[in-house]
Parts: sequence; C-alpha cells; structure tokens
Amino acid sequence: MPAELPILPLRNAVAFPFAIVPLAVGTPRSVKQVEEAMQADRLIGLALSRDPSVEEPQPSQVHEVGTMARIMRVARAPDDTLQVVVQGLDRFRVTQWIVEEGRLAAKVAAAPETVELDLELEALTQNVKDLGRQVVELSPQIPNEAATFLTSITDPRYLVYLVAANSQFEPPDAQKLLERPRMLERIRAL
Repeated sequence: MPAELPILPLRNAVAFPFAIVPLAVGTPRSVKQVEEAMQADRLIGLALSRDPSVEEPQPSQVHEVGTMARIMRVARAPDDTLQVVVQGLDRFRVTQWIVEEGRLAAKVAAAPETVELDLELEALTQNVKDLGRQVVELSPQIPNEAATFLTSITDPRYLVYLVAANSQFEPPDAQKLLERPRMLERIRAL
C-alpha cells in the first residue's frame, strides 16, 4: 500500500475489497483525482462521504476507513463526466488528511483484518454459502453457476465482500461492515 493516496469521496456507495465497481465521476475535483491517478499508478482511495448532498466534501465529511482501488477503465461521457470502473484491493485507514490546490488526498495505512479460523467462523461461512445457494435457486435471473461459484469460495474475506457488494445495504450500514476489524463480526453482520 502506498503511503499516500488521492481520495475519491463516494456519495451513495461503499466500495469493498475484491469488488468491481462502476462509478460516475463528475465534480471537477474528482475528475482531476481520477485523471492524476491514471497518469501515476492507477491507485485511488475510495471513501464514503458522510453527507451525500455535499458535492466536494472536506476531510471531516469523509469516513476514515475506505478501500484502495485500482482504476481499470475510464471513459469520458458526452457531458464531460467520467465513467470509471475500479477494482477494490484492500482496506485502508486515513492517518492524515492532505488538502491542497483543490486536491483531496491522505496519508494512509493498511487496515489489516483479523481472520481467526475457528469452528464458529467455519459454521457462519457455510451458512452464508447455503443462504446464497438458496437465493440463486429462487432467482431465475441468476445463473445456476453462481451457486457453484459461491460454494467454491474458501477465503472468508472474499465471501463476505462478495455478498456485501451484491446486497442492498444502505451506505451507512455498508460502511459499518467495512469498518469492522474482525472477520467474524463482519460475517455475523451479514
């Protein structure tokens, strides 16, 4: 993880590690952030804005735990907004905000996750897989291969983030899930 990341505040969504997320980027500051990241290492920090009505939030208006992501694709729309596809990589925690020349960045540190493999985590992981399989069986629009894929997942982190990214969590609830330091707490929250 780099020591510093440009931060792109998200107004109505939380990006999770491993997830591929499409974003519409339109504010001048955010467009500049994406363009600069594309010229550098394509890495950007995604963090939920505390108030979605604020177009260009200040540091106190952005959550300190977010997801470092790699920009995979950028397309400019006719209205000059950017259509951006990112892939979440890992959680970070802001250690210091940097605001200069219309730029929002932060010094960051990895926010390691505690995954304690024990019987309770195994049981909860299996329950999530079983529920996911049932959802696939009851949803004709979801291909049956999705259930096979879901049951093949062995990493509880990946499972939790996959389910969370595809659930209908409200942004504040999704943020709480992202901020939980222990995997067991996250899987219980699903």
